[in-house]
Amino acid sequence: MFHLNDFILLLVIFSSMIAGILLPRFGSIFRPYPLYLMMFLLFLSFLSIKTDAVWHTIQHNSRTVIWLSILKLILLPPAVYFLFKIF
Repeated sequence: MFHLNDFILLLVIFSSMIAGILLPRFGSIFRPYPLYLMMFLLFLSFLSIKTDAVWHTIQHNSRTVIWLSILKLILLPPAVYFLFKIF
């Protein structure tokens, strides 16, 4: 289900979040760029997506799609809330 690249991506994401929380001054050089990064992400979101590719992914990887949707929409928000409530 998960490949080595997926674990590397998760490791990079979570380590960068931890570094941002523990070392906030390190990221201060990026303070002027969020607007431009958000514009870039908006541009990427408007790129064309072929619906047949989406249906193909849902049909062949439906368990993974459902699991990731549940994780992102139901499990992750309360976990982050309680994590920050503790600290």
